[in-house]
Amino acid sequence: GSTVEYAEIKAYIQDMTNTAEEGRLEFKVASHDAELQPGLIMASGDAEDEVDVTIGNGATSLTTIAGNLDIDGDTITSAGALNLQSTGNIVLDPVSQQVECDALGFTVSSSTAGPIMSCINNVDDNNGANLFLMNLRDGNGSEDDDQLGVISFGGEGSDGNPHQFAQIKGSVIESQAGSETGRLRLMVAEYDGTPTTGLLLEGQDQDGEVDVTIGAGA
Repeated sequence: GSTVEYAEIKAYIQDMTNTAEEGRLEFKVASHDAELQPGLIMASGDAEDEVDVTIGNGATSLTTIAGNLDIDGDTITSAGALNLQSTGNIVLDPVSQQVECDALGFTVSSSTAGPIMSCINNVDDNNGANLFLMNLRDGNGSEDDDQLGVISFGGEGSDGNPHQFAQIKGSVIESQAGSETGRLRLMVAEYDGTPTTGLLLEGQDQDGEVDVTIGAGA
């Protein structure tokens, strides 16, 4: 039979400029059709003492780490959707005690019962967990009638189309410093699916006064 190269290690000059010399090392193996493909590439980076490493070849390649992964950097970049799969729980335990997500949407779904989202205070004190919805206007200060947050309860009608059946809305009535007043609406869909306020709480321009409107319609 024909001789086939099954593996190869190659070293290259990446930059031969005096005092700026850079190298590259490639480890290759035969991939499916006997064509040699790199599985590990080490190359000089863009800064002194920096070495870039590429592991695997092809979008469907698999990289297995037997132990723990220690990352000294601060960024994980994905060319597409990033899918985290675990046979157990996925635990985020930051030293700063803060987990931040800069995204337009955050969806939790389950093909079994639930899903359940829990906020738990495990400190031995009398404080409870908090769910805080805020509208900060990019630090420019709230304005009158700004909507601050909405909790919606949705489902489908008998025609299979999605509908909002209930809502809780928080908003600003007056944003003037020292005179801040707020509004809270509890709304439900009535008859034709229109969200209508059934309970309205509004802060007034007198200290300690809150007006409440109950019900809708004559």
